[in-house]
Parts: sequence; C-alpha cells; structure tokens
Amino acid sequence: MKIKTVIWAVSCVALWLSAQAAFFNFHPATLEEGRALITSDDAHIKRLTKSDLEMRFPGKSADVKYYKKFAAGQVRAFSPRTETQLSNSFTRVGARLEKLGFVNPLTNDITVVLTTMKEEFGAAGYTRGSTIYLKDDLVEFAQPMRLDFLVTHELFHVLSRQSRDFRSKIYSVIGFTLCDEPAFTSEVRARLVANPDAERYDCKAVFTIDGKPVEATIVATYDEEVPESYPFRYRMPAGVVPIAKPDRVIPVDEVPDFWKVVGRNTQYVIAAEECLAENFTLAVMFSDKEKSYLSRMPNPEIVKKIITILKGKTGAPDSP
Repeated sequence: MKIKTVIWAVSCVALWLSAQAAFFNFHPATLEEGRALITSDDAHIKRLTKSDLEMRFPGKSADVKYYKKFAAGQVRAFSPRTETQLSNSFTRVGARLEKLGFVNPLTNDITVVLTTMKEEFGAAGYTRGSTIYLKDDLVEFAQPMRLDFLVTHELFHVLSRQSRDFRSKIYSVIGFTLCDEPAFTSEVRARLVANPDAERYDCKAVFTIDGKPVEATIVATYDEEVPESYPFRYRMPAGVVPIAKPDRVIPVDEVPDFWKVVGRNTQYVIAAEECLAENFTLAVMFSDKEKSYLSRMPNPEIVKKIITILKGKTGAPDSP
C-alpha cells in the first residue's frame, strides 16, 4: 500500500513539473465558465452598436441582452478528443516559439471556449481579453497544421493585448505606431465593425490621402450590399480614417499606397491587428522554411522582421 502511495505521489509530481515546463498553459473552459465569459461585460460587449447587432441578427430587433443569451447558447463542452487536439496544438505552437527564443509574457493559463461561432458570423476563432474562442467542430476535425495556424493567429491577439512592448515592436514592422483611438464622429462610429480581436483603433500609419501624406488608422466597415452568403470577412471591407479629422472612411481602393504599407502576404487587413496576426502566424509556422517558402511570399521582409523580433528579448511583461 505504501509503495502504491509513493508511486502515485511521484506521478503527481511528474505531471506538475510537466505543466510548469509547458510554454503555454492551456485551460479548457467548462460549459459554465464559457457561458460566464461570453456574457461578461467586457470591451467587446460594450462596443457593440446597433449596426453590429443588426448584422449578426438580420431581421430581428436584437439588443445586447439578446446577443448575450444567444452567445451563451452557442457554447459547447470539451470532449476528450477536442481537449487532446487543442492541448497538442498549444504544445506544438509553444515549441516553435520556444525554439525561436521568444520570451512568453503570459503568466496565466490561456482559457479556451468552444462555440458554434454563430454568434460571430461563423468565424473560425476570435479572442476577448485573454480568452480564446474557437469553432467546436473545427477543433475536433481539423488537421494539425490547420489547427496550429488558427491557434497561432489567435495567440497573437492575446499576446498583443497583454504586452504593449511586444505590440509596439510588431506593429512597427509595417510602420504603425500606437496612439489614442481617434474621436470618431457618430456617423463613422455607426459604420465600424466591433471586432473582438481589435478592441480599439489605437494605431496609426502614414497613408496617401487626397494626394497628401496623412496619419490614419485602418478600420473595418459593414457593407450591406455584399450578400449574406459571402464569408464574413468579405462583408466587412477595410478602409482608413484620418487621425486628425476622423469624420470619413476612405475605401482602400482610394488609398494608392495602402498595399505598399500593409504588404500583400495576406488579404485579411480589416485592421492592422489582423494583418499582423496573419504575418506573425506565417513567421511562427514557417520560420524553419525561410528559403523554400518565405522567399516566395510577396513581402518576405515583413515576416523576416517579425522572426527577428521573436528571436530577441521582446515580449517581457509590462510593468503594472
């Protein structure tokens, strides 16, 4: 009996040491936890506008209370398979970042909530605060590479939100600096998408607007003319809003140097945050294939600069 007790104690210690050694500590949310998190009055909930609710629930007189009830109903429980799938993905992604020499700024467990994603246009995933929300059936059935891409992209948003130093350095790769969110006019604000991954439009870069260099931020707007059958990202075209006078949204095709600023490694540019999340994902997933893959990208210099940052002493926790 005593030998069994010793073996059990040794096993517990081994598991504890293994957990401490993990690059990211992954916590699968229970149904109760998930529903509490998705209905919490966080930055995303507080930014939902009438337009946001109308686009999510066409034909219904939805309000925030309706959104919360609906979202809570989309939360799903983890199964042994989904928990294993996701745990393995976090381990693989963490190993890639650790190999690069990246210093992980996150001190708490990364909580993941599974949902049907009907609450957010059927997206594959999104983040709110330090919580990652992922599509339940995608986690269950996705191939490892596909799942790792998704996990890496969403991890970027959490890292960006938790460390201003990391965020500032990554944003500088495409010429963006952090700033206060502009005081959008009510007309502009009503058109903006409440993207949970980009809680604030608090960064700026120089774009050519009306033939002049102007500091502006990238925004996403709702396009009601695009059919509902289209993927959600095509229903939210990007534009830029001048920082000094944020009273209009200039479509991307009227900004001649837009793609020169953000690069063409991704078309997902509804916010600087999303553009950089995609490039960060490419950097993490293909850092060991620089010659065979990165060199063939439209703008390999963006990814290479991110790899350089990841190899440096960035990402340290900010001071309180």
